[in-house]
Amino acid sequence: MPDLFDLIVRWWKQILSLVVITTAVAAVIVLLIPRKYLGVATALPASTYAQDKTGVFSQNMQSLYSVLGTPDDLDMIIGTAHLDTVYNAITKGLTVAEHYGLSKDDIHSVRKAACILKERTRVIKSDYGELKVKVWDRNPDWAAHLANAIMQKLQQMHQDVQTTNNATMLSRIKAEYNQKKAEYQILSDSLQHAVNQGTADLLNMQKSSLLQQMLEYEKLLDQYKLMVNARPQALIVIENANPALNPDKPRPLPVIIGAAVLSLFFGLMAALLLDSTTHTSNRYFILLSGVFLAGIVTAALSSFYWLAALPFLLLFLYFGWQHWQIIFLILIFSLPWSVEYSINESLATDLPDEPLMWFATFLFFSYCVMHPSKVGWSLKHPLIVLLISYLAWILITVPFSTNWLLSLKFLLAKGWYVIAFVFLPLLIFKNKKSIQSAGLLFLSSIFLVTVLSLYRHALTGFRFADINDAVKPFFRNHVNYSAMLVCTIPLLIASYQLSKKYRPLIGAMSIVVLTALFFSYARGAWLALVVGLVSYWLIRTGRLLIAFLVTVFLILAVLFWLKGNDRYLQYAHDYKTTIFHKDFEEHLIATYRLKDVSTAERFNRWIAGVRMTKDNWLTGYGPNTFYYNYKPYAIPAFNTWVSDNKDHSTVHNYFLLTMIEQGVPGLLFLLLLVGSMMYYSQRLYKRVQDKFYKACAMACGVMLVMIIVVNFLSDLIETDKVGSLFFLCLAALVTIDKNTTNENADAI
Repeated sequence: MPDLFDLIVRWWKQILSLVVITTAVAAVIVLLIPRKYLGVATALPASTYAQDKTGVFSQNMQSLYSVLGTPDDLDMIIGTAHLDTVYNAITKGLTVAEHYGLSKDDIHSVRKAACILKERTRVIKSDYGELKVKVWDRNPDWAAHLANAIMQKLQQMHQDVQTTNNATMLSRIKAEYNQKKAEYQILSDSLQHAVNQGTADLLNMQKSSLLQQMLEYEKLLDQYKLMVNARPQALIVIENANPALNPDKPRPLPVIIGAAVLSLFFGLMAALLLDSTTHTSNRYFILLSGVFLAGIVTAALSSFYWLAALPFLLLFLYFGWQHWQIIFLILIFSLPWSVEYSINESLATDLPDEPLMWFATFLFFSYCVMHPSKVGWSLKHPLIVLLISYLAWILITVPFSTNWLLSLKFLLAKGWYVIAFVFLPLLIFKNKKSIQSAGLLFLSSIFLVTVLSLYRHALTGFRFADINDAVKPFFRNHVNYSAMLVCTIPLLIASYQLSKKYRPLIGAMSIVVLTALFFSYARGAWLALVVGLVSYWLIRTGRLLIAFLVTVFLILAVLFWLKGNDRYLQYAHDYKTTIFHKDFEEHLIATYRLKDVSTAERFNRWIAGVRMTKDNWLTGYGPNTFYYNYKPYAIPAFNTWVSDNKDHSTVHNYFLLTMIEQGVPGLLFLLLLVGSMMYYSQRLYKRVQDKFYKACAMACGVMLVMIIVVNFLSDLIETDKVGSLFFLCLAALVTIDKNTTNENADAI
C-alpha cells in the first residue's frame, strides 16, 4: 500500500478539484431548491379493550388493562395510512389541489393532489411506541394543517369501523330481542288456554327462561347503544402539529459540509484504488468523479441523502473486483458484528455479512469463468464430492416441499453460504499465511465483540436475566453468542501452540473468552467445551470417528427404546411447573428435574419431529418448512407455556430437523459428511508433520465436534455465526490435505 502522504502529493490536484466542484454544486442546489417545512402530529394508541363492550363493562378487565394501547395496536392504523382512501378524502374536503397549483379544469386534479400528498407524507411508529404523522410542504401552515387532517382522518376511519361493527351487532341483538318478545307473547297466550297443570308448568318454565334471556338482551342493547353513541377513540392525540419556524428540507449547511467531506473521502479512496492498479491516468479519476457528482446531485435534489452512498458502493465493487481476497477477509471480520435486519414480515437478512456473501459468490463465479482450470481440482476431493451430493439431494427435495418457495429460498441461501465459506476459501487458502491471516482476523473480531458484551453485561451485575440484552444486536440470544464463543477456544489453543512471542497476549484473550463463556449461561456451550476437550484426546489417539459412530448408534438405540410401548409418555412434564426461571441456579435445577420450559419444549418438538418422519420419510416436508407442519404431530401432554411458538423457531436439533425437512437420505448425507470431516481431521493430524497444519487439523476437528454438540440442542448451522465456521472447517481440511500431499508442502 502506498504512503498516504505520497498519494496526496501525486493526486492532490484531482482531489481538490473534486472537492471544490462538488461543494459548489451542492451549495447551488440547496440554495435554489424550494424550502419544505415539516408538520408533525403525534398520538398514542388507545386501548383496544376500551373499544370493546367487554372491556368497558367488565370491572375485572378494567383492572387488568391500561387505558392506553400497545405499540402493536398501531400496526393496523399504519396499514390504513398506506391506502389512497385517506388522501383522496382529505383532498376532496380541502382545497389541496389548488394549493399544489393544479388546474381546476383538470378532472383528475383531486387524485393527482392525493398522490402528491401521499408522497410527501410519512406515517410511522416511533421507537417510543407513538404514532407520528409527518407532512412536508412549502407552506408551514399547510404542513401542520395537513398532518392534523390525516391524523383526524385515521382516527375517524377506525372509529367508523368499530362503530359499524357495534351498530351491526346492535341491530342483530334488537332483532333477536323482538323475536324473543314475540315468543314470550305467544307463550303467555298459550298459558291462558292450557288444558292441564303439566302443560301449564312447562309453559311457565319456558316463559321464565325467555324472560331471563330478554333481560340479558336488554342489558346488551343498552351497552351496545352506549358504545355506538360513545364512538371510542382509536388514537389519543397528545400533540397536534404546529407550523414550523424553520424549514426541514433542505438544510444548507449540513448538506454543503457533508458534500465536501464525502468528496474528500471519495477522492482519496478513488486515488488509492487507481494507484494500486494500472489505471493511473486522469480519465479514470474523472469518470469516477462524474459518477460521484451524479450521486450527490441526485441526493441533494431528492433529499434522499442515502443515495450519496451509491458511488461508494460502486467504488467498493470495483475494489472487490481488483482485490477479491480482501473482500473475503472483510467478510470474516464482519461475522461477529453482523446484525439481523427484517426487510418485511417474510424477508430478512444479516448485515453486513450476507450482502458480502452475495458479492463473494459473484466474484467466485466470475473467477471460474476467467480461470476454469484453477477450480477443477477442488471438485475432486472426497469432502467436496460429499458436500455437492448433499446439496444435490436438497435440490431434489425442493419440488416435493410443502412450500417450495420457502425451500427454494433455503437452497439459495445455502448456496451462497457454501460458495462464500467453502469454494472461495479454497482459492484463497493457498499457503500458511492466508490461513493464518483469516484466523487471526476472526479472533480479533470476536474478541472485540466479547469485550463489549462483557462490559455491557457487567453493568447489570452479570445477571442471567440480562445476558440476552447484553449481546444484542450482534447476537439473537445467548445461545448464538455462546456457540460462536466456544468455537474460538480451539483457535486460541492452536495460536498459543504455534506462537511463542505472543503467548501472554493469547493467554489473556483465552481468559477473557472463558470468562465470557461462563457468564453466557449457556448449558449447550458448556457441554460443547467439555466434549471438545474429550475430542482433543480422541483425535490424538485416532478414535474420534469410532466415538462418533458409537454415539450415533447409542442415540438410535435410545430412540427405539423410548418409542417401544410408548415409554416416552412416562416422561411427560407437569404443565404448571415448566416455567422460565430468571435465576440461573433455579434454571439449572429445573433443567436437571426436566421442569425448565426450554428443555420441556425441546422434548415437545422432538417428539413431534420424530412422529412427522413416519409420514414423509423419503423427501421430507421440504427445507425451511418445519414450523408450518409440526403442530398437528405434537402431543398435548408435552405442551408448555411457549408451545404457541410465536418466534417460528424450529425443532432445536439440527440432525432431526434435517431428517424432517430433507428425509432420511438427507440425514444420511449429513452424517456421512460430518463423519468424513472427523475422519480427515484425525487422519491429517496423524499424517502431517508440519506443526502449523497439524495444529490447524486439530483445531478443525475439535471445533467440528463443538459445533455438532451445540447443534444437537439447536439448529445453528443455518445461521451466519456458526454455519460459517462449520463450512470454513471443511474448506480448511480440504486445503490442508492438498497443501500437505507432497513432502515439499512445508516449503509453500
